[in-house]
Amino acid sequence: MTTEVPSPAPATFTPRLQPELRAEAADVLAMVGDANTLIVDARDPLQYQGKVVRGSRGGHIPGAANIPAKSLVNDDGTWKPSTSSGGSWPRQAWSLPSG
Repeated sequence: MTTEVPSPAPATFTPRLQPELRAEAADVLAMVGDANTLIVDARDPLQYQGKVVRGSRGGHIPGAANIPAKSLVNDDGTWKPSTSSGGSWPRQAWSLPSG
């Protein structure tokens, strides 16, 4: 252990837009019911279930899986490690649609 405070070199962050990582409402609507697509709702379970409403209406997109964002990170904000080489997180945190 050390009490030395690191002195990282200054750096410049240049953000880059990645529009391919974003789906607009029309894109999502077109994917509903597609067996080859998994729509993930990252809100907390109570919002997903419609028990807490923080918008114009409650509930989730039909067929969407609930994988709460908070279930994927540690208390310090770092990502939890994946549990397999496929990169999936612990499935007990997921609520997948049936049928």
